[in-house]
Amino acid sequence: MAAARAIWDETLKLGEKHGYRNAQVTVLAPTGCLVGNSLIATERGLVRLRTLGDPKGAQWQSLNLQVATDDGIQTATKFYINGLAPTRVIRTRSGYTIQGTPNHQIKVIDSQTGERVWRRLDAVQPGDIVPLSLNTLFGEPQEVLLPPLGDLYWVADFQTRVPRTVTPELAELVGYYMGDGSLHAKGLRFYVTAEDRDVVERIRTLCRELFGLEAHTAERTGYIEVCLNSVPLAVWWEACGFAKQKPDSEHSGKGYEPHIPDAILYTNDPEIYGAFLRGVFEADGTVIQGVPALCTVSAKFAEEIRSLLLAMGYPTTTKINHSQWGQGTLEVLRLRNKNYNEAFLREIGFIGERKRSAVSLEKCKMGGKNDLIYLPVALIQELVPPDSPHYQPIMLSLKRRGGIPRRRVQMLLQETGDARLADALRFYYDTVGSNEDGGVQPTYDLSVPANVTYIANGFVSHNTIAFMMDCDTTGIEPDIALVKYKTLVGGGLLKIVNTTVPLALQQLGYTPEQIEAITKYIDEHDTIEGAPHLKEEHLPVFDCAFRPAKGKRSLPPMAHVKMMAAVQPFLSGAISKTVNMPNDATPEDIEQIYMQAWKLGLKAIAIYRDGSKRTQPLSTKKPSEEQKPAQATVQVVERPIRRHLPDERKSITHKFSIAGHEGYITVGMYEDGTPGEIFVTMAKEGSVISGLMDAFATAISMALQYGVPLEKLVEKFSYTRFQPSGFTNNPQIPVATSIVDYIFRWLALKFLNHQPPQVQPLDEATLTAHAAATQPEAIGLEGAKTEPTVSATPQGAKTTDWSKIVKLQQDAPPCPNCGMIMVRSGACHQCLNCGTSFGCG
Repeated sequence: MAAARAIWDETLKLGEKHGYRNAQVTVLAPTGCLVGNSLIATERGLVRLRTLGDPKGAQWQSLNLQVATDDGIQTATKFYINGLAPTRVIRTRSGYTIQGTPNHQIKVIDSQTGERVWRRLDAVQPGDIVPLSLNTLFGEPQEVLLPPLGDLYWVADFQTRVPRTVTPELAELVGYYMGDGSLHAKGLRFYVTAEDRDVVERIRTLCRELFGLEAHTAERTGYIEVCLNSVPLAVWWEACGFAKQKPDSEHSGKGYEPHIPDAILYTNDPEIYGAFLRGVFEADGTVIQGVPALCTVSAKFAEEIRSLLLAMGYPTTTKINHSQWGQGTLEVLRLRNKNYNEAFLREIGFIGERKRSAVSLEKCKMGGKNDLIYLPVALIQELVPPDSPHYQPIMLSLKRRGGIPRRRVQMLLQETGDARLADALRFYYDTVGSNEDGGVQPTYDLSVPANVTYIANGFVSHNTIAFMMDCDTTGIEPDIALVKYKTLVGGGLLKIVNTTVPLALQQLGYTPEQIEAITKYIDEHDTIEGAPHLKEEHLPVFDCAFRPAKGKRSLPPMAHVKMMAAVQPFLSGAISKTVNMPNDATPEDIEQIYMQAWKLGLKAIAIYRDGSKRTQPLSTKKPSEEQKPAQATVQVVERPIRRHLPDERKSITHKFSIAGHEGYITVGMYEDGTPGEIFVTMAKEGSVISGLMDAFATAISMALQYGVPLEKLVEKFSYTRFQPSGFTNNPQIPVATSIVDYIFRWLALKFLNHQPPQVQPLDEATLTAHAAATQPEAIGLEGAKTEPTVSATPQGAKTTDWSKIVKLQQDAPPCPNCGMIMVRSGACHQCLNCGTSFGCG
């Protein structure tokens, strides 16, 4: 940036001498991008970069994700799609690779100072030392749901079942399949060395526990074939992403490439990662001189396995051999030395005893001699003086190999406790072996505003910044404020300080000491007003669009209009610029701005009043300060909390019959015996009734789990009337007006510990009055209505209790003769229209 400013100053001088014509200066600060298969250490797991956003979506996509960096856990706020771009492939001598655009940066060790510095991919040279992050997994394990088994009725397979989440057992089987398995139209095949009978039994056990199927075995020359025959399972296996992939879109035949499925990576579970690797190492692994190793012909799969092992804390070396089965190459991954064997057996290991017993648990003092740590020269001089017992060994190692053995640095850490040594031990240091052209590839990146880094394939990678940094203003727009606060999409706050203030003060003749004092004052008070040494006549130079939170000065709105008017004659189109108005601007002030803009010949104008929106990306004060006055009026809103049922719970099923329609009610209960869910099944029901009853039962279940009292539900739904209705086989509920009525009256009997309210029969006078009131009006021969007789109720006479009449009819059936709703009369029901009675036994 300093060089860019120097060029601009020179341009101004040349322009004053020779004149200007279409002069423009643009400063670009690209940071580059990585290919989509790069594995990123996140709180969701060690996942592929392209899966963190929509590759076909907007170029900038909001993100709120914790990622691992070389400075702890930070938040990524943006996912960036760079599109197709040329790439470089950096490969270390141990086989670790990173692929990205030539301008993408990674950290390397400076050969002079020993410090970690940024370097572009196109500038990385063979022989450079790169730090690779170890143990980058963090966060809680995630439950990854899997699709259900397809309803392939045409294959008549009624035995196959599948797990609904990723488990360690499933991951182990998937790992073995990726190493030495195949997918066919009729099922899965696994191939096991003939002498590893315990591995065969383990695979058969996994198939039985996971899928409910018995695997068949077949003896072949030198190996045993384990067959799992199930067409639905083959379809499900591919739907889960467990199938091997084509090397390219035009590939046909054999040679599909293994990979680590996204469903495995997104579990973020070290146990599942270890189980997957155990399956891979058993299928394609071996033990070389007591050290676990893995052989694969797929360079991409080897790259993924290397990165996963590194994230779990296991550095590896790689040797390229020629495959015995063809002209291809064979990548042999091997643990760095025997010192990692014990932890490997504990967390990963092998399935079979043959390979597991071949791993050496002997500690080798010289095994880690090439596992070197690179420390800054200044740190070595500080912690290792000439009289230190570590001085001679460290100086000798630096002279011979350029680094210090890890074991020596661990001893130094135990003695000094220096955090900088602990930080250096978090990395495995490798030497760059090659830097090659990677062709044109789709590229992506993340934005991590806090420290602009994230870990990709173990490399410390630079990131794209989603805000134009070090550019205080663009075009003719004045700065909003000398100090402003940007609200980040993913949460948090970014304080942005105008970087041109020191340059302006220098041009105005202030000394370096005065400039330092003024800028320090700005950092502390968020305004330049009142700064020491600043002259009053220089204050207008630093006026900005918004008034600072602790100041009084700002550019008047009309200054924006006049600046635009000065530029407009030289432009064919309108100017994209906003006139900033203070928060207390009136409608008259805004009207005046529009009128003056029109008079001065502007083609367009936009106005923004400070604080007119509830939130804005840039502000002159912290959001916490803006919200302080409103804190006193904040009201706490209580939200309902769902009380989940336990996975295993007691339930009760009740059979009922309403007018010959049979059904079943199943109630799931909490530990205290209260109902938490209901299921209703009707015999011989159609799809419409089935769907309606399922939806109704689900709604009631959710209401119960969110705390709606059962009493209120009973009160609301009892005596709901619709067909089917009629007599039941339950003596406690002899008549139901509907299925819903029966359900809730039965729930009241079962869980509210009381009988349905018994309604006493009315006396004969009340029934007679009710019958008279419900008779149709008399109609004369000519169709004219006759006047009803009106009689005054004698004082002291009883009036009809119509509420009792209504209660009498709540559970009454319709009359079989005339269809009128009957009323209860003792133990019977009586029709007041035609006189029919029934239900008396």
